[in-house]
Amino acid sequence: MERQFQISIWNLEVYRKRFSRLMIIDSVGNFSNEGRGRAFGYELYIQKRTGDKFIGWTSLTYSVAKRKERTASEVTLFDYDQTYMVSTVLQYRPTDVWKIGIRFRYATGRPFTPAEGGWIDNETERYFPYVGERNSRRYPPYHRLDFRIARYFPQWLRGTTVYLETINTYNRDNVAYYVWSEDFSDKQNFTVFPFIPVLGVDMKL
Repeated sequence: MERQFQISIWNLEVYRKRFSRLMIIDSVGNFSNEGRGRAFGYELYIQKRTGDKFIGWTSLTYSVAKRKERTASEVTLFDYDQTYMVSTVLQYRPTDVWKIGIRFRYATGRPFTPAEGGWIDNETERYFPYVGERNSRRYPPYHRLDFRIARYFPQWLRGTTVYLETINTYNRDNVAYYVWSEDFSDKQNFTVFPFIPVLGVDMKL
């Protein structure tokens, strides 16, 4: 009779940080160390293991990061602030040579400064944007599911694994940034990581 044992682990971290003397640049290109900022949040990590068959973990993060940078007159959301992040990994081994895994990630979209229309310089015939409030809007949330199934062949060389993996399995259009039209009246999505199937081999030589 096969014996199973279970292990559960959890960990909670809470943090709060202040930043000072951050390098910034003013509207005429002068650098200084007058930037400042703050960040706070928490991260909850949970892991579950059942013998050698199953292991899974989840990380839940909440954070807020604000800084006074560049030409900002006050503290605003940091360019890479992501309020919520969730990461989950599950792995299952039905036999000694087969392994199945999934990985899911969700993150709040990063902040960006919108262009609220544009105006044309008649001398240069170039358009320039009416810039909105700094980092007052966010890109759509990022989420993605990866799937992998692998078969181990211990008799090949010193051990060989053949796997099939699908990246962004449900083909989510995750927006990296916007590409604005010439007159800043419209925008298009620039996305990353479409659905990608991968067939691979790991060998020990």
